[in-house]
Amino acid sequence: MKGSHNSVTGERPKNFWAKWFGCIARCQDKTIMEQYAAGVRLFDIRVKYNQDGVMQCRHGLAVYDMTLHKVFEVLRKCNDVWVMVTYEGRLEGEACDTFVSYVNTHANIWGIRLGHVSVKLPQWRVVQPSGQPAYEQNYTKIVGWKVLLPFPRLWHWLNPPKQVKDNEISMEDFV
Repeated sequence: MKGSHNSVTGERPKNFWAKWFGCIARCQDKTIMEQYAAGVRLFDIRVKYNQDGVMQCRHGLAVYDMTLHKVFEVLRKCNDVWVMVTYEGRLEGEACDTFVSYVNTHANIWGIRLGHVSVKLPQWRVVQPSGQPAYEQNYTKIVGWKVLLPFPRLWHWLNPPKQVKDNEISMEDFV
């Protein structure tokens, strides 16, 4: 299955930081629908509550003109898709459970299949909300000068995607 890493980064940036320095945060150059047309069936969505309490899509400090609601609205028109939702920030206890419940409920309403829902704390630690099956997320250990590359496009060029075998998932930058 082909998946896209930080799938929403191909959409229009909302904040000035992402417009001016988007090359640092951008992992996709296609919109969600264009990625789907290119064969992507697993979407990695990163969100954080904005000041209005809406789950805004983002990648670190970059904020995009998409909400989780809009992503679900777009993907409900597609067949055979999976979504992984990660909260970019600190949520613990009841707030974490509320977030997971919200995502599960709304995905169910829109007919979206969830791969997993997680909360990413500082130090890239993924915390599983209570009542959710264990999910192991492995990050590639980056050693040497490549860790200093702030540009996903350059990282992608240096490490092109490999051929995906049956029953494997390939999460790719720049599908």
